[in-house]
Amino acid sequence: MKFKTLLLLFIIGSYAVNAQSEYKYTVDLQNIVDDRVKVELLTPSIKKSKAVFYFPKMVPGTYAIADFGRFIGDFVAENNQGEKLSVERKDDNTFVISDAKNLSKITYWVDDTFDQKISNDIYGMSGTGISPEVVVLNGHGFFGYFDGMKAQPFELTVKKPAGFYGSTAMAFARTSNTEDVFVAESYNYLVDMPMLYCKPDTTTVKVGNAEVLISVNSPGGNVTSQYIAENFSELLLKDQAYMGGRLPVDKYAFLMNFVTGEENSVGNGALEHNYSSLYVLPDIPQEQWIQQLKDIAAHEFFHVVTPLNLHSKEIHYFDFNKPEMSQHLWMYEGVTEYFSHHSQLAGGLTDLEHFLETMDGKIANYTKAYDDELPFTKMSKGVLGKYEGEYGNVYEKGALIGFMVDVLIRKNSNGEKGIMDLMNELKTLYGADKPFKDKKLFNIIAKNSYPEVKSYLKKYVSGTNPLPLQELFGLIGVAYEEGGTRKDFTFGSVAIGFNQESGRPTIISTAQMNEFGEKMGYQQGDDLISINGFAFPKDQPFELFKQEMAKFEEGKTLEVEVARKNKSGTEEVIKLSAPMIIVDIPTPPHLEAMQNPSTEQLNLREAWMNGAKKIF
Repeated sequence: MKFKTLLLLFIIGSYAVNAQSEYKYTVDLQNIVDDRVKVELLTPSIKKSKAVFYFPKMVPGTYAIADFGRFIGDFVAENNQGEKLSVERKDDNTFVISDAKNLSKITYWVDDTFDQKISNDIYGMSGTGISPEVVVLNGHGFFGYFDGMKAQPFELTVKKPAGFYGSTAMAFARTSNTEDVFVAESYNYLVDMPMLYCKPDTTTVKVGNAEVLISVNSPGGNVTSQYIAENFSELLLKDQAYMGGRLPVDKYAFLMNFVTGEENSVGNGALEHNYSSLYVLPDIPQEQWIQQLKDIAAHEFFHVVTPLNLHSKEIHYFDFNKPEMSQHLWMYEGVTEYFSHHSQLAGGLTDLEHFLETMDGKIANYTKAYDDELPFTKMSKGVLGKYEGEYGNVYEKGALIGFMVDVLIRKNSNGEKGIMDLMNELKTLYGADKPFKDKKLFNIIAKNSYPEVKSYLKKYVSGTNPLPLQELFGLIGVAYEEGGTRKDFTFGSVAIGFNQESGRPTIISTAQMNEFGEKMGYQQGDDLISINGFAFPKDQPFELFKQEMAKFEEGKTLEVEVARKNKSGTEEVIKLSAPMIIVDIPTPPHLEAMQNPSTEQLNLREAWMNGAKKIF
């Protein structure tokens, strides 16, 4: 009788192991091989004879096809006895497993997207950066899911090297010197929690009701979490006030990986998540671009408003492998970009002149680089296909659409309300767990603001009409002048960046090179050594351009010494020269505060800038 009882317990116990409802993942960061890591999954119980296992085709916030399954190799499925099951790879992202009812374990290796052994255009902030020094652990690049089983719980164990710390907004279930354990309620939650594993440089600050983690990996020591925290703290406090006095999250993490050398080629930027944002940026001295860092961080942080707490069904029920896009990127990205700049103006961190200069640049960019007659809603819906080249406009024209809605609400409410008031009302109506219908958004906005706002959205966002910039900025006493041309000297109209390896200015693009640049003979990739015999100083190299261009005279010769690699890859020093000539220079659109605005314009400007109540 005892023997039968023990046997019964053994059978029940074995069934319980096989019938688990959760995914149990283990990632081994202790044994990285050629920038690859091994992942093991103890699978949940599968009730079908065949199981379809997916890696994401795309992820929210990127608005581009990535096919993360391309970076998965040595995929093996096993039963309880360790016997391999048949696996058919249907495409880059899809694995079909036979005899799935007996499936117990899956193992595979994840390759690094940063080193581009596999040709790809995945930006660093959405990729998988794997090295012995640092691991950018974006869940969508490491973990897959079974068809129809994304909503089941996940347990994740990360085996980490000695001295490593895992920075993330996700709570630790358990942690030790060698491994961390996390629990996620679903696949969507798991991949919404990126992690940065490296030797720690972290600072935590309290912003109102929220605890904010700032984690930095800077191999050159150019950036520290303490410096970022000191410069972000005031920004975040102003953002909190701008949002209405309380943040919609109680925790948030800025995960910042600064890169050098070849890793800069992966594409720099940031990717928003509901409780964090992940950054992959060049490792240059923090003092040189702290304002730009603040602008980027502000944009990502404001995503806690939208799409976190205000989004359509396309976002809420996102399908990683058959994505359907929303019409409203103008709101998710455009309004968020507007918030990132307007909040700094309203909080006194920047002034009106700086804000208008920023908008100048956006107007110049979208009128020159994008199709201004393409309806924004149409572009948004088709951004994964026909209109993928138009995506960048969400940060340019999209921000101006945010301004349009803001100033129209201010005008109709006599200055008492703005676009953030509207967003807060809509957050209350909907929130993180109640999506709206995509086609109903304009009606929802009209119901909660003013009919004129809907009219403008239909005409200028879903319609083909160019934004009425002169009218809109005129409401707040700002004059708008369209661009033209003027005659002047140039260096050649080449785009110039900074080569971190050589420590010299470098020509990063000749796409807009003018007649004088062609006569000089610049090439993309040229490192600049000197101008007219004056070497570029190491501390402020770009000051030499201003210094020498002030001396330009028509007919005089400009001499530029460059370092250029020959066909064998050897660097050669070449002297370029040409007589200086005056050329036609495009003049960008320009915004400037009117000298004599009316009282009505001044009052509306004051309300718009400061969010003042009952100012009229």
